[in-house]
Amino acid sequence: MPGKTLAQFRLPSNARVQRGQTFPAPLRADTVNRFVVYPYDPESNDKPRIDTYQLDVSGTGPMVLDALIQIKDEIDSTLTSGGPAEREFVAPAP
Repeated sequence: MPGKTLAQFRLPSNARVQRGQTFPAPLRADTVNRFVVYPYDPESNDKPRIDTYQLDVSGTGPMVLDALIQIKDEIDSTLTSGGPAEREFVAPAP
């Protein structure tokens, strides 16, 4: 809508998402996809963050879950699921 200003809201400082870690793909990776993950730990007082994983998916299965399992096994063991992985694993951004 031209000329209209939309409402702007500001989150509390402890809820603002900050840039997390970036994990680059191996140097000789064939097919690299980038996964942006919002890790959530309800017991932590840390500010929310977004972590970025660049993953060689040439040997990974076709599902996003396969890539998340590969990230957990090979890069970041702190990435976990709170329940059945197909429903509750942290999801990558497009």
